[in-house]
Amino acid sequence: MTMTADQKLVVRFYETFGAKCRGRLVEILDGPVVCSFVFEPESSASVSKIIKVAKAENDVVLLPDNNHIIIQIPKSNPKTILFSDLIKTPEYGQAKGVIPIVFGVDTTGKTVMKDLTKLPHLLVTSHVNTDKSPCIECMLKSITTKMAPSDCQILIFDPLYMSYEFLKEDPHLLYPLENDVNAGFKKFDTISKMIDYRYQVFVDNNVNNIAEYHEKTHRVDMPYIVIVIDELSFYTHAHKRLTEKFIKTVGSKGRAAGIHLIAATRCPTKEVLSLAIKAFFSCQICFKARNAKDSVQMFGETGAEKLQNVGDMLFGDAGRIPVRIHSAFVQC
Repeated sequence: MTMTADQKLVVRFYETFGAKCRGRLVEILDGPVVCSFVFEPESSASVSKIIKVAKAENDVVLLPDNNHIIIQIPKSNPKTILFSDLIKTPEYGQAKGVIPIVFGVDTTGKTVMKDLTKLPHLLVTSHVNTDKSPCIECMLKSITTKMAPSDCQILIFDPLYMSYEFLKEDPHLLYPLENDVNAGFKKFDTISKMIDYRYQVFVDNNVNNIAEYHEKTHRVDMPYIVIVIDELSFYTHAHKRLTEKFIKTVGSKGRAAGIHLIAATRCPTKEVLSLAIKAFFSCQICFKARNAKDSVQMFGETGAEKLQNVGDMLFGDAGRIPVRIHSAFVQC
């Protein structure tokens, strides 16, 4: 009798881990991209054995979970996650965040959303555009679907001329798509002055931030602004000091002013992601790394090298245990 793809995954688990590592299989969680085996090791020696075995498997991801270890094995026929499907889910419909953004689904298929105002900025690293740009497209599409242009506006720096054409005529755009790096630096200055202006408005109205301003005045003259820089390396190579200065301004003062930054790069080197830049991003998305060393440079720890090639990512939030998410795609 021919085994199904799911049965083959179970066989692989038992041949790779079950026969070599002492413990108990607690649960099997079937997802759209990976199958998760929740394993309870018998002892610390079993944990060490699991880690050793997993290192020899270039596509197996281990995630800690209280007293368990989740062993994730990729499916041979993964499901494509579409944004159009996620907006029909209860998680999307019931989202209460100020700026709700869709990342995709978790390893069990549940829609993952975050409130950008709580992140409050996001760094996205990868080695190919097929990962980061569709992911950001999904975030922006969730904003334009959920929020009115008077509530949130978007500013996009896209020197690669490759993405975001679906937003070209969208009323949410604060300015037209910016493809020119030199013109982009001028807009950096414009946004920095806008932040200072908003702080002065807060002083004049005796409030501390945009939320208090909206609550006190009930005015609609100050929308939230989401800035996307994709590709960051174009700006750091052109003028590193000005780029770092802008990120420092937005990173330190933008949250209160209602201005949030999503910066993305496929060149996650120390020259591009300097400490001066990384310091202002407590939250990060990391797609597949080429090797363990690159994973540490991109994400601060190993693990990203075990991800799948397209749309598979780790989300890190201020030192918490990373969460594996499968990015959704926008069909234009």
